[in-house]
Amino acid sequence: MSKIRFHFLRALEGVVFPLCLLGFRVAARGRGLNRFRVGKLSVWGDSGFVGLCKASIERLRTLDPELHRTLTSQRWAWVFQDRQGTGDAPPRLFGINPSYTAWESDGVVARLVYAAFCISVLSERRTFGEEFRSTHQRAMINSRSWLQARSFPEDLASCFAVTGD
Repeated sequence: MSKIRFHFLRALEGVVFPLCLLGFRVAARGRGLNRFRVGKLSVWGDSGFVGLCKASIERLRTLDPELHRTLTSQRWAWVFQDRQGTGDAPPRLFGINPSYTAWESDGVVARLVYAAFCISVLSERRTFGEEFRSTHQRAMINSRSWLQARSFPEDLASCFAVTGD
């Protein structure tokens, strides 16, 4: 039964997810948002946000070339300017809200690091329940450790604290 469910979800994801992304792209273009792409990573937002992301992606490349490669080459991913705090849909769609852009490049790099770790630890197939929580916690822990190891502000690193941490 689990094999049938797995194949059904894979087929559903193969149709629904691309349609949702197409809708996202049409809506973004209709709202006048700009797009910047590096490899398999697309960034959507106003010109100031896209410029901040460009600089932050380059900064990530100098800080950790392997993590940059994971973010830009491993899987298709989208980062968007999240003014309403709508959140993420890991492992592919990541919002950067004003609480992170207030940190400027540090905040954007932190979100990009989180996105890269989500891409690397969350499987291509959809995970549910405890499996998702476990892999998501691992991405949070890895992000926090990465930020702390590179002397990012502790207040920013604590945004990636896991309950019970």
